[in-house]
Amino acid sequence: MVASAAEARIDAVDTSPLAEFMRDEFRLAALADWANKKFEMNLAPSDLAGLDRDAAERMLLGRIETLYAEKERSYPVEFAIEEYLSPQVGHGSGDFEGLAAWASRFYLADVSADNLRDRDPRVVRDRLLEIARAFDESGRLRRTVEEGLAKHFPARRLDEEASWQALARWAGDVFALELVPRQLAQAAAPAPEDGDGEAGRDEPAAPDPREAVAEFLVARARSERRSRMTELERYILLQVHDTSWKDHLHEMDQVKSGVGLRGYGQKDPLIEYKREGLEGFERMLDSAREKFSDLFFRARWVRQDALARIWAGQSSEHAVAESAYEAQRQAALRMSQQAQMADEGKEAVRTIVRDQPKVGRNDPCPCGSGKKYKKCCGRRK
Repeated sequence: MVASAAEARIDAVDTSPLAEFMRDEFRLAALADWANKKFEMNLAPSDLAGLDRDAAERMLLGRIETLYAEKERSYPVEFAIEEYLSPQVGHGSGDFEGLAAWASRFYLADVSADNLRDRDPRVVRDRLLEIARAFDESGRLRRTVEEGLAKHFPARRLDEEASWQALARWAGDVFALELVPRQLAQAAAPAPEDGDGEAGRDEPAAPDPREAVAEFLVARARSERRSRMTELERYILLQVHDTSWKDHLHEMDQVKSGVGLRGYGQKDPLIEYKREGLEGFERMLDSAREKFSDLFFRARWVRQDALARIWAGQSSEHAVAESAYEAQRQAALRMSQQAQMADEGKEAVRTIVRDQPKVGRNDPCPCGSGKKYKKCCGRRK
């Protein structure tokens, strides 16, 4: 009877929404949806069909690296468009000449303002991205460095700083690099031997000074070109770690307020505090990684004056959590103060004053009977 009623009740429940979780491609759809939301990736479940765990991981990592490279390419373009075409920045509305000059200097190409001029910022962005892709695929940076070395590489006296002044000036004019001749001389000089090699061992040939300087200039130019991207990464990391650390400190204050109760469970409160602190710190690091990957691909350039207006007049403070004992003490103190304040409003009780001295139990009765007070009038009272 009970079993049949239970079966009837189970059969009456609508389980059709669970059919979505029973589909064979549900796992692929869930993974594709997670990747699309987290990395803004245009991934379809069919792209993961037939792949094992390792192959799917390699495919996702490859697409993420591609998205990261695209972010490195598009972020300077968005930054420049906001800087030169936004009327709030200071260059004036529609400074296409300044934008073209920036693109010519940044991509080492002849970019005209007429080629970029358009009322739709998305069209301007697409045209600049085409120039950026052509720059990355052409190897123009390395070729420009080789041309500069052919003109300004010193023919002799490589150990003297004065021989590198012309090349340092050229690097500043072309790549906006702030170099001193000493840095170029150090890049051309071979690394000192550490003296640990065995006698008779064949030593590798010293690197070509010209090639060493070329590698140095290419590395510095690439670092300078992605400086805006580095600022974005640093800013996001700083914000994520700052908020995560504050949350961790608040969590540790909460643990500290109640860790003393672990002694009732035959556990050392100090050891438990250290253990939970380490676990919380590891959770904080994992959370920081998750937050950075969530924010980075959605980050957009915002003017500093806009940020200043958002955070104007605000401050961040870390309030220490109150322990359980301190909370009880403060509550008792508040109750005592409230009771005292309530009593102050009442009329004081008048002290009773006797008009005659008190008669002791064994004293003679005041009535004159000669008996003790307790045997006479005191008995009637």
